[in-house]
Amino acid sequence: MILTPEKITSDVRRDGADFLIIGSGAAGSVLAYHLAKAGKKVVVLEKGHYYPPEAMRQRELFMSQLISPNTFQPTSGKHTRVAILQGECYGGGTVACDGVTWDLPATVLLDWERLGLKGYSPENPEIGAIFAELREQLEVNTVPDTHHNPNNQLLKIACERVGLEVHSLDRNVRFCLRCGFCAQGCNYGVKNDSAQTFLKWANELGADVYTDCEVLRIVPGRPEGFTVEAAIAAKPKKLGRQERVSGRPAVFQTRRVIVSAGAIGSPRLLLKSGIQARGNAGNRFTLHPTGFVHGLFPDQIIDAFYGINNSVECTHFAYVNRHRSYYDPEIHGFFLEASFSQPWGIANILPGAGPTHLELMHNLRHVGGIQINCKSDNCGRVTLKEMGYDLSAADNRRLIFGTRLAAELLFRVGAAKVWTCIFPEPLLSPQELGKIEKVGYAHKQALLHTGHPFGGCTMGPDPETSVVNEHCECHDTPGLYVCDASVFPTTIGVNPYLSIMMVARRTAKAILAQG
Repeated sequence: MILTPEKITSDVRRDGADFLIIGSGAAGSVLAYHLAKAGKKVVVLEKGHYYPPEAMRQRELFMSQLISPNTFQPTSGKHTRVAILQGECYGGGTVACDGVTWDLPATVLLDWERLGLKGYSPENPEIGAIFAELREQLEVNTVPDTHHNPNNQLLKIACERVGLEVHSLDRNVRFCLRCGFCAQGCNYGVKNDSAQTFLKWANELGADVYTDCEVLRIVPGRPEGFTVEAAIAAKPKKLGRQERVSGRPAVFQTRRVIVSAGAIGSPRLLLKSGIQARGNAGNRFTLHPTGFVHGLFPDQIIDAFYGINNSVECTHFAYVNRHRSYYDPEIHGFFLEASFSQPWGIANILPGAGPTHLELMHNLRHVGGIQINCKSDNCGRVTLKEMGYDLSAADNRRLIFGTRLAAELLFRVGAAKVWTCIFPEPLLSPQELGKIEKVGYAHKQALLHTGHPFGGCTMGPDPETSVVNEHCECHDTPGLYVCDASVFPTTIGVNPYLSIMMVARRTAKAILAQG
């Protein structure tokens, strides 16, 4: 049952759950389904509200503020500022994304195995079997070439002209109507996000989901389990950026708790609860810093905000190809995707201010773009007040190389001007590409974004350097689990959607094996 504030008429005090899951995104939904399927009593607490597909009315600003109220919240660093895109609603970030799916690359699995996570060896057949199961459940399919909008076609053509590896992406969509509003929630209900799949199935199996329910703290120590203190909003938020209305207190008693609140929410909840994990809670926070390059095509109508935003990807210099002879770890380790959004979103991404920015917005129908998604090798720390992160010197070099490449590709397919996200002035010809190296990304004026944060509650075999073990159970707090992207010990260099679900599936298996 989905328990929205309208259905709750008194303070909540609930005992007897086998599992209480905090967060209903990629990890929480998978855990809820498989635990409920095994006959366990499951309760899910979701901070955001429930929006059925028909409520997602293709009104960009309105829906973005509702399902992603913390969109563009920046990290704090000495030389770097990265705006983070996060989902906060029933279904979590799976609702507020484009649905791009990747299996966890073997190169990353090998890294994890070397860090002591032996079950994540690329030789473990369970990993491939779980991905195959997830792809079938989510009806993952490759975007046909006929479904690429002009912006994605530009990227594909440019890469093919210079011999770069480029391919159509896989997405968890049954029959995409190509409206362009994937990141604002699918109004047609054809994107197989968690709300349409695992949460729905978990509800059918008896799991209860409380929405608008903010967990205040987790109290361990009861012999038979945990107490979780929360507050349920008296009414749903009208605007995402408004302060949450204080509502009814809610107290839950449960045998085991699984925290799946994301790479920012999960470490912060542990810290609020006084669970320091030997000082490791919040540590090793990292992300995929993403830069943007846009070109003006005055004689072409691009209309990049129509159709599938991301349907083509260039992985020639991606970390998944680190075994290739040309791969240089000093400047490679990024992938390129078509870059665009609806007008409000793209207005936050385009560079400059005043006349410069106005020129781009006035010519929006003639603008196409490419984004550079970098696999960062640096880490920061999440605290209750900030998200600390800085680019490493190698990250800066990778982003510079990728930005120059993206600008060159746009010029190659006819751009009259090209804007990067590191300075407001346009590049007028390929001869000006050298300006990119002179400025770089090691300054807070660079407009970096990400939708892929990781770490803060990392997995590992050593309690002195990690928060949870390989099965996502806290080293020092038996019965308390953390399972989402916060447990990833490294960035992964690809979209994490399916990888988070794979980790959750393995965690569910391990929990059920314990009895």
